Amino acid sequence: MNRQLFVTIGAAMVAVAGHAGIKYWDNPAYKSFDVDCYVPGAVWHYDGIRNAGATEEHSTTATTWKNLGSSGANNNVWVRYQKSGGGWANNSGAPSSLDPVDGKILGSWTENGFTFSGDSEWRAAGSGSVARIDTGTNYTIQALVTATVSGQTYGTAYIMSVQKDHFAFAVDKSAGKLYFKTQSGTTSDHPFVSGNELGYMTAILNGPDKTATFFSGTTIPTSGDGFRQYATVSGKGDNGYCLCGYTGNDGQFVGTIHFYRYYQKVLTEEELAWNRVVDERRFFGRTAPLPVTNVEVATSVAGATGAEPAGCYAVDGRHVFIAPATVNVGGIDYVCTGYTLETRAGDGWSEPVFRKAALYQPCACVVTEGECVRLT
Repeated sequence: MNRQLFVTIGAAMVAVAGHAGIKYWDNPAYKSFDVDCYVPGAVWHYDGIRNAGATEEHSTTATTWKNLGSSGANNNVWVRYQKSGGGWANNSGAPSSLDPVDGKILGSWTENGFTFSGDSEWRAAGSGSVARIDTGTNYTIQALVTATVSGQTYGTAYIMSVQKDHFAFAVDKSAGKLYFKTQSGTTSDHPFVSGNELGYMTAILNGPDKTATFFSGTTIPTSGDGFRQYATVSGKGDNGYCLCGYTGNDGQFVGTIHFYRYYQKVLTEEELAWNRVVDERRFFGRTAPLPVTNVEVATSVAGATGAEPAGCYAVDGRHVFIAPATVNVGGIDYVCTGYTLETRAGDGWSEPVFRKAALYQPCACVVTEGECVRLT
């Protein structure tokens, strides 16, 4: 009896980094996302799981947070604390441990982030004690925190900043808002999100469009609280920046930061959606639909499965989809005799072409990320 393998292709894939093969979201066997699976090109990438390096095991004692982005070790950050008498300890080097010092708690690593109590911050290291940053006017920032507005110690706390009014995520405790500060000006000039719970966030400064956007999903807003239109935009250059502080004597953040990524380009919605898929698995441990797919596998025999179970796939590079020569379902043996191949033609499909399989041999079809085909 014939067992059919059915594959439907959706939209063209977004090119992503990662291991060649398939990235299949609903099957645990393919949930192998890691830091190399994000949209490439991040200049800074601080990852709360791979905090000691892209291929290193997670560290629970690290006092230097390794930058996985293209700027490399020059933008590593190290944790420091504010002394009781004022000023900052260890301004020229990392502390030797995360143990309380001078009555201050530096913080602690969780399995996927770093938790602050409001006494410390991650400071740029770089050449000497600080690292130069020139933001430019075209960039995307993505971050994930677990925190609340009401839980902050200071009236204004900073998840990240170069200075208070540029390139900063600022929590306004009394207003119950989180601002993306990218241009000098009053509070009303900055896009924001409201609410007590802080979580996933993306901020974009689009130089050609002269817009700033701030949002928690993957759709870039064009109006509302998370959108601002400017007459002109400017970047910021400074020696030094901080995660969970602003390089001053107050404003330290309370909560856990899980990741921080900075691209010197505007990511598309498709790229944002892909990064979210990877983050959903790595930091939330839950599934999310692939933003774009180029393979959907189905079978005409309920309960039958091949090397790849039924569902949606995104091919990264090249993959061979295989249906076994025979399969037994409910005590009945089914034989795969072949498949039909259709290719995308405009808005429709070409006529199916039958590809016969050798009797009692597995049925295989090679699919690459550049193809748009349907197998039946």
